[in-house]
Amino acid sequence: MKDLKPIIRSEWPESKEDIPVSIREYFSFRDELTLQNGIVFKGKRLVISAIIRNGMLEKTNANHIGIQGCLRRMQEVMYWPNVSRDVEEYILNCDVCNSYPVDQCKGPLICHEITSCTWEKVAVDMFQLDDKHYFIIVDYY
Repeated sequence: MKDLKPIIRSEWPESKEDIPVSIREYFSFRDELTLQNGIVFKGKRLVISAIIRNGMLEKTNANHIGIQGCLRRMQEVMYWPNVSRDVEEYILNCDVCNSYPVDQCKGPLICHEITSCTWEKVAVDMFQLDDKHYFIIVDYY
């Protein structure tokens, strides 16, 4: 970032060879890069420094939603060169993600009859979040 910010502030050289090797991977989309309040953006997405990329991968994969889920989540808000490759590599090496078979398929969507009044049909579930237990009731009406 220390090499990238001054070039964004000033002007990109005509040739890729005229910039430091550390930021050459940004050259092909240099027109999309902006600097706002000291933060580099590619379009609307935040450009992530190499130092914190692994932490971002950890946070994005906290729910272990798979490669495509993580890519969708990341591509909305952050960017770095080869982000797709890094996400795929990170998830392929994740013990939790690898403990579930890839061929898990979703069950069919089961429609229910529309009820005629409240509390005629309810669904109940329990879950835990941040070491607190919750009990949720949903009225199908």
